[in-house]
Amino acid sequence: MKRTLVMPFVVLVLLSCPRKQPDIQGVSGPNRWVTNSPATFVATLTGANADWTDGRFGWDDTVSDWVPLAVGDTAFSAEHSWSQVGSYGVRAMLHKKLTNADEISGWSDSLLVQIDSGLVTLATLTVGTGPRVLLRNPATNRIFSADADGNSISVIDGDSDRVVATQTATSYPVALALDATDNKVFCALAGSNEVLVLNGYGDQVLSEIPVGRSPLALVWNPVNDKIYCANGQDSVVTIIDGASESVLHSVAVGFEPQSLAWNSDQDRVYCGIAVLDTFSNKLAVIDGLTDEILGFARVGGIPLALAYDSLEHKLFCANSEGRVDIIDGTTGAVLDTPEVGLQPLALVIDHAHHNLYVANQGGPGVTVVSTVTNQVVEQTAIGDQPVALLWNPEHSIVYSANSGRGDVSLIDAVSPEEIGTAPAGTRPWALCRNPASGKLYVANRGGSSVSILHEPEY
Repeated sequence: MKRTLVMPFVVLVLLSCPRKQPDIQGVSGPNRWVTNSPATFVATLTGANADWTDGRFGWDDTVSDWVPLAVGDTAFSAEHSWSQVGSYGVRAMLHKKLTNADEISGWSDSLLVQIDSGLVTLATLTVGTGPRVLLRNPATNRIFSADADGNSISVIDGDSDRVVATQTATSYPVALALDATDNKVFCALAGSNEVLVLNGYGDQVLSEIPVGRSPLALVWNPVNDKIYCANGQDSVVTIIDGASESVLHSVAVGFEPQSLAWNSDQDRVYCGIAVLDTFSNKLAVIDGLTDEILGFARVGGIPLALAYDSLEHKLFCANSEGRVDIIDGTTGAVLDTPEVGLQPLALVIDHAHHNLYVANQGGPGVTVVSTVTNQVVEQTAIGDQPVALLWNPEHSIVYSANSGRGDVSLIDAVSPEEIGTAPAGTRPWALCRNPASGKLYVANRGGSSVSILHEPEY
């Protein structure tokens, strides 16, 4: 008898059919970010989408919701924040709705993201009205706040974070300088045409030194222990001996001197001048030993901020025409004038990555200029009306005080990209670090407070 072999009929229903390779070119986004702050990531398709209906991200701690895709889409994006410090791989996959079964691709390659802790608000201290300058004395761990509108100087203890002294009866304090040799703090009083001298703890007034009209800027020359004072409504720079607190010289530089910087290589002091006879917008160069005028450098626009780079031996001068004049520290020659933005009010140098950061209050945010090539390497939209910058060399971070939106940006000095923000008070205007305790101090000019933030931990 012939037997017939009957094969069982098996129906396989695939609810999902994974592919080994998704049609995703890659995932882009920040390589570094901070906790509890949303970051945006983008998955780019290999071509215009024709049949995938959704995409989603894997964050390593969870996955995102499905993001709808339309025909012709070339990418999709989503935001995510992490609550814990660590390294996370961000990847993406695709999904296709079929009649009988859904098709799901495999995961793309991962983008590794390092998540660090962000700035954490510890306290808000009440100081005088309109604080606009901060200075830390490392010898005493005291932070000095020049409260311009309140006509006072508040002194904060860096250990307890309490206001431990307040010097009143000052008239519009607008600038501070530390004399580390003599452990003194000098403060320019624009309203009374004086420089006030405090001891290193800030609890004692040592002297009041008459200078020119409306002193606006100070700089200390540690080689010769001198303090230079630019008198904004006068035509002179007053030079003060740090030890005796006496006026040594008054050097005529031209009307409206308003910014200062010290050249540590050549022992020279630069003074930015708004008007000099019939030739406006110049820099006076003063010999740090003899206090004689060595010459003048012509720059574009009114000098708004100065910074000297001892590694590249260059002076950077931000001017009112929205450019930075780059000057050879030895010859005085203008090397280049890259365009940066409107109202560049602050400069800071990242020596580790050879970059100059420029805060453009009028926009478009923060500009990064190479101190080696003198060219703009990054034009960012970081912050709203940034007015102050500070470099954190331990963590490769640059802080930006954004007066327009009342917060502080954290900028990764390697990228350089914004990796997070932290709230401050109204119109944050000045920044100061206490590396001993890992704290950042923010002077809020629009009120009467100094915000104290804990710096990121790594």
